[in-house]
Amino acid sequence: MPWSDIEYGIGRCNTDPHACCLGQWQESYYLFISTGSDVLIYETAQWTLVQIVHPCQDARLRTPTSVPSVSCCSPSGVVALALENVILLYYPEITSSTSTEGARFQPGEVRWTCTVVLRTDDIGTCVQWQSNTTLLVGSIHGVTQWEHCHEDPAVRDGPTQWSKTWEESLSVPCHLIATSADHDMFATLGRYDRLVKLWYSDSEHVRRFLYLSHPYHVMDIAWRTPYPSDSTAATSTSLFTLGADGCTRIWSQQSIHEGTPIYALVYTLDPRLWLGPLPTLLHNALDSPTSDQSLAKVQSNLADHTFPYAHW
Repeated sequence: MPWSDIEYGIGRCNTDPHACCLGQWQESYYLFISTGSDVLIYETAQWTLVQIVHPCQDARLRTPTSVPSVSCCSPSGVVALALENVILLYYPEITSSTSTEGARFQPGEVRWTCTVVLRTDDIGTCVQWQSNTTLLVGSIHGVTQWEHCHEDPAVRDGPTQWSKTWEESLSVPCHLIATSADHDMFATLGRYDRLVKLWYSDSEHVRRFLYLSHPYHVMDIAWRTPYPSDSTAATSTSLFTLGADGCTRIWSQQSIHEGTPIYALVYTLDPRLWLGPLPTLLHNALDSPTSDQSLAKVQSNLADHTFPYAHW
């Protein structure tokens, strides 16, 4: 189908977990929403539509493809998109009267331009910034790390200035990536996976991982974001996990042994303690037959939700 025949409208957000994100640039906040093969950019102060990005055109794909993941690096404003085996980086700028796209943008408006196109060996499923110069890319068969070679991230990038510095295979497709507030660790999760994989660098700067095991498959993960005045090691390395049993578990680093962080489950938030029984739908979802091997071994007793220690 020709691109000219495609109607770009405001549609429903894609169902992927990284389909939308909030980012900051020049003291303004923007909401990036992937809908179908497009990405909508909203300015949150007035909730105005700033721009509609067409990644499939920038990647020169023959057919429109759904955008599964978008991530904005704050406060640089650089946006990373995963699209098939391509990673696109969009840089923000203020348009001028000499802009080549003056027909669509007025001088002084903000726009994002595709500057870097990274070709990967695998189909990307999610992207997440670890720092201003480090990008994590999850794919069907593993997770990779890309770094910017220039010391100044404000310098306009070229394809040769980004390089893949690390990669590791995963047993299941990467579904979620979450980076810690101190940027030293990150967690990965597969779809319907009961094991959250926590990545860290040991004393010899070799990247290793440990497992945080759950009784049911994990639906979402998030690191605690501390206040600027409370950025201690204990608060910046606390991880929240949401399980299919409806419980939120808080994991915290207890100590470090020979460069290996020791994590333990410090608290379990069980909504059934004050909201009553979980809906029948949850029981049906957990008891329904499935071909997924990770769900086949899940315990069927909803009351057994405590799992006091992390296993590695």
